[in-house]
Amino acid sequence: MSFVSLFISAVHRSKRPRELLGVDIGDVAIRLVALAPIGGELSLQHASELALPHGTMDGGRIVQFDAVVAALQEWVGPRGRPPAVLALPEHQLARRWLPATWCLAAPTIEAHAAHLLGNDAMSVRYDMIAGGVHSRGKRGRRLLIAALDDCVDERAAVAEAAGLAPHAIDAERLAVQRAFVHAQPAAGAPASASCGLLAMDGGGAYLSVFHGSRLVAEQNLPSEDTLATPVDGDDATHWLAAGRSVAQALPRLPVIVTGLWLAGEGAGQPGLEEAIGQITRLPTANFDPFSKLSASGGATLPPVVQRSAYAAACGLAMHGIVS
Repeated sequence: MSFVSLFISAVHRSKRPRELLGVDIGDVAIRLVALAPIGGELSLQHASELALPHGTMDGGRIVQFDAVVAALQEWVGPRGRPPAVLALPEHQLARRWLPATWCLAAPTIEAHAAHLLGNDAMSVRYDMIAGGVHSRGKRGRRLLIAALDDCVDERAAVAEAAGLAPHAIDAERLAVQRAFVHAQPAAGAPASASCGLLAMDGGGAYLSVFHGSRLVAEQNLPSEDTLATPVDGDDATHWLAAGRSVAQALPRLPVIVTGLWLAGEGAGQPGLEEAIGQITRLPTANFDPFSKLSASGGATLPPVVQRSAYAAACGLAMHGIVS
């Protein structure tokens, strides 16, 4: 059963800009971002964080359903029934790039999705998303996204109970990767270069390697490295451990990486670029995937806390992930 909906065209048909809402339900707070398509671009309308009572969530699962609904209802108020994109914790998701020729029967795809999550076929939900079109007009690879069925239903149910219209789940990593591809020409990267993107999100760290605009390798970095205890209250330890994992992965990649970019929480710490550059022996720079987002009405996007909610809201719409 598919959990991605083609809602973008309906939004753009409206004469009055209709908000897109990104909802990221965390263990201690709900992160919300509202955007509206204006003049062919997405404009930030509102960003906020709603604190949740202790014990409301446990490891990404909703324990106190009514508490989450009440927090969302208070914020939604007179906004009507905006389309909402719901973020899921990384450990409840699995992704796998498949070739365009991978056209198998639904039960086979379902079994493959279940294998990715370590569950049986009856407990997963999946969708296939086009990964772009080659220059000759031929369709490129497709991305299989699989999620635990009860996790999808749980978040969709709480959104519907709060008066939202849940339309899609999971866009964060795709949004960051697409933003990176779009930003490369402006950053002066040669079209033939192979660049690495080391990113940190709620599920840990991952390395994406691009040859030009094509994603050629993707690797989740070991959790025992990325979840190390922070030093002096910051997350430099997470990044340095991830940098060591990247250094170990470089010889096994299908291309020679010539530069590394850092994206995510804590990427802008003083001295971090230099430290990871020394570990990986690669030119290293910071990358903010959301720096070009326009704002209206005085709304601002906080530097860290709203990034996953924003990506969930506009990843599908801004970067054309759904075809």
